Amino acid sequence: MNFCVFVTWWFVLEFFIPGIESETYMRIHPVTTKKDLAAFIDIPYKLYKDDPVWVPPLRDEQRGQFDHTRNPLLDHCEWQLYLLEDGGRYVGRIAAFIDVLAIDFWKERIGLFGYYECPPRRNGAWSWKGSSPPRW
Repeated sequence: MNFCVFVTWWFVLEFFIPGIESETYMRIHPVTTKKDLAAFIDIPYKLYKDDPVWVPPLRDEQRGQFDHTRNPLLDHCEWQLYLLEDGGRYVGRIAAFIDVLAIDFWKERIGLFGYYECPPRRNGAWSWKGSSPPRW
């Protein structure tokens, strides 16, 4: 099974988690537009804006990480970015990657996750966790 399709199935397709601390539902959906990508990049700037020790990365450098012309790693990766929505606002993000060259070299079917950010509330982290994925 294609890794990104697997992750999409696991996290996104009609997958709603009741909010533990609110009456709203949190929703996880894939980044598919430039507007979504801008929201994905903006998440840590919102989450950590009041943290006195956070040093924000340059936004252009962040955008470049998801641009095939600026990041050659993407040429041999399958990847999908996701946003966590709560009450009509984006409050978290995560990325799923599979590096085809690493799989060819190590001969193991592995996936990587990164860019994990969510609010310091239990329901945000549990939304990402979801349910157990099927064995593959």
